[in-house]
Amino acid sequence: MSNSTALTLRSQIESPAFAAQVAKVLPKILTPDRFIRVAVTAMTRNPKLRECDQASFFGAMLSLAQMGLEPDGRRAHLIPFENRRRGCVECQLIIDYKGLAELAMRSGMISYLHADVVRDGDVFDYSLGEIAKHVPHYLRRDADKPEKAGDVFAVYAVARFKDGSTKAEVMSIDDIEGI
Repeated sequence: MSNSTALTLRSQIESPAFAAQVAKVLPKILTPDRFIRVAVTAMTRNPKLRECDQASFFGAMLSLAQMGLEPDGRRAHLIPFENRRRGCVECQLIIDYKGLAELAMRSGMISYLHADVVRDGDVFDYSLGEIAKHVPHYLRRDADKPEKAGDVFAVYAVARFKDGSTKAEVMSIDDIEGI
């Protein structure tokens, strides 16, 4: 894609028309100016984004605007993806776990959210969908504490809902690698 096309994509992002479109869907926690600045910064950090098909890029941007997330590389990522069938570069939106956590907390349904890794050497007690105990290796004070932390063998997340109920999920490393 030529440099003039890349400039066109950037000029369209910075145009008043795009700012007006974004303003219609952005939640009040974000301003259109800030959202557009973060998008331009993403393009500066990853110049391949300038080559993206405009429909896919603007679709990703409007999806982010609707969710109230910025393409900041922490909560959401814009990834250029070579679509050989279509013969173009498409912009793929990936919402990071931090973005998903932010959306969950913003929903008003969740009062607490925690995720962690479980290593060989940790004390971890999980039964019937509940995590009864997790003591990381470095906090153990018992005589059986290993000298150093072991490999990660699982991850978990716990959510407490506003009604007081909780939900815990545990995944093995094999489950994660499968995804």
